[in-house]
Amino acid sequence: MMYHFQKAVLKIDIDTERAMHDCVPRMLEELDKRGLKATFCIPTAEDRSGLALMRAFKQRGFIGKMIRNRAWRVFHPRTFVAGTLLTGRSQISHREMLLKMAQYGHEIGLHGYSHQVWQDGFEHLDFNAFEDQICLGLDAYRAVFEQEAPFFAAPAWKFNRSTLKALCLHNITISSSCRGYQAGWMQCGADSIFELPTLPATLDEILPYGRFDAGREVDTVMSHAEKATLPVFGLHAEFEGGTYIEFFKTLLNRLAETGYQIITISEAAQLLKGENLPELALMWKDITGRTYPVAWVEEAGE
Repeated sequence: MMYHFQKAVLKIDIDTERAMHDCVPRMLEELDKRGLKATFCIPTAEDRSGLALMRAFKQRGFIGKMIRNRAWRVFHPRTFVAGTLLTGRSQISHREMLLKMAQYGHEIGLHGYSHQVWQDGFEHLDFNAFEDQICLGLDAYRAVFEQEAPFFAAPAWKFNRSTLKALCLHNITISSSCRGYQAGWMQCGADSIFELPTLPATLDEILPYGRFDAGREVDTVMSHAEKATLPVFGLHAEFEGGTYIEFFKTLLNRLAETGYQIITISEAAQLLKGENLPELALMWKDITGRTYPVAWVEEAGE
């Protein structure tokens, strides 16, 4: 079963503290020029991105990905040592900016507590650890916004049944934690969570080793949109708000040219909950350009 709506979501992960300082303002400027509201996702613990360098020794293909993505141009030097040689700051330390973003109509959801713990330690976390990460993240979110997080987005698209159970425990009803084309319901006992998956292509996954071409890369990402119930474009502030800002501008222009209306995750969920969307099956799948399997959803029984 597949529906299609001429609406789309811009889902922007802010994975590092320096991106809040350097990259998010550029993205906000481009959005403001066009009168668009995006959905931002933030982890709430201190940024310990420097520990990610350990993936070079543990994760096959990680060094190749860093070369292909020109990581030395994407990430601020401080990011490479955040949480190791330098004490990491958190994204929510930019409280004034976050509150202003919300005031101007942008949506801000919870991207976990510690991005590094979730991404690098996921396979070793049990239900209690997931519940702890979610609880800590929610507490920190409330301290800034004085309200509940509108949705949850799992770091690194790593998500399983234990995570789902932990979300249900905290009455989170909307998630954008997986990849795929089909939006729908994930069952959790007597409860259910509405999942809006991210399209199966993001800029950091499709960047070539050779010359970057914003139009060509946007063509690749857009080719997935027509297959989706309602396309959720996965963006990263570090990439599309920095070195690859031209991709962001081109994508926004292309969406306008093709008649897409940009809405938030919560607005999309509200719209789609009124449709007869299916129960989703949760699985793991390899995505081209990503060095590890990601959580994937599709209609149960397909």
